[in-house]
Amino acid sequence: MTERLARVFATGFGSGYSPFAPGTAGSAVGLVFVWAMSYLNLAGQIAAVLIVTVLSMIAADIVAKATGLKDPGLIVADEIAGMMVTMIAIPFTFTNVALGFILFRVMDVVKPPPARQFERFKGGIGIVADDLMAGVYAHLALRGILMVMGS
Repeated sequence: MTERLARVFATGFGSGYSPFAPGTAGSAVGLVFVWAMSYLNLAGQIAAVLIVTVLSMIAADIVAKATGLKDPGLIVADEIAGMMVTMIAIPFTFTNVALGFILFRVMDVVKPPPARQFERFKGGIGIVADDLMAGVYAHLALRGILMVMGS
């Protein structure tokens, strides 16, 4: 039962099985979490990110062990957590969400240092940590763009 629940969460409720760009599909599922998070105050948003991050690490660890792979592509809970980090304390508007989504996907693919180095951590921590750092980079880039736009 635990492995089944872990697989449901780790795969972003099945989005990780997408035959095309599962990370992008998982990030899209992350937007549902971002939308729900947008109704919370900052403390609530931080708590939500922490809860999803811890659950993502646990679920990713269980699924990675079950598959025998270090970081299986079907695990996309890390994208959900990273997307939430990208959008923390950012107003939920179409423009902000679209920019945040694009920036997160770019940072997740490019993985500027030290994000790529975080993949060296073992198990679920390594699977999720690089996406959290990509989320931090995307968040900072989004804040910069919004400042330039005067938003």
